[in-house]
Parts: sequence; structure tokens; C-alpha cells
Amino acid sequence: ISEELLRVQLMIDDLHSQLKENFDNITKYKRMISPLKSLPNEIISKIFEEYAAGLPHPPWLVGHICSRWREIALSTPALW
Repeated sequence: ISEELLRVQLMIDDLHSQLKENFDNITKYKRMISPLKSLPNEIISKIFEEYAAGLPHPPWLVGHICSRWREIALSTPALW
């Protein structure tokens, strides 16, 4: 029983470590994305136009990110 308890405790410790790593990653990615939230829609639209040049179905590609980006992509005639 002691060996099994030790094995389970090691698994719990490993899961806690993974959880901390996931939270750290989420925090890091939120910091990377947050500046994009302050960009005006017109700037994001221009970025989409530059990014989408030559890609098949560009409005659908960028529109999968979030509802705001989908709205911008759908309202950007140059992507169509």
C-alpha cells in the first residue's frame, strides 16, 4: 500500500506541475494577445489584407480566431 500511495502522490505532483505550466502558458499567451485588442478595426482589416494575399478563402481563415475578427473579416471587401 505504501508503494501505491507513493506512486499516486508522484502522479499528483506531476499533475500539479502540468497545471502550473498550463496556467503559465495561458498567462504568457494572454499577454501576447492583449495588444491586439486595442488595435482599431481598420488596422486589423489592413493586416488581414496583407496576410491573406494569395491564400484560399482568407475570410474564413482569420474569421475562426474570435467573433471580432470574424466580423472584421466579413466586412473587409478586399478579402472577398
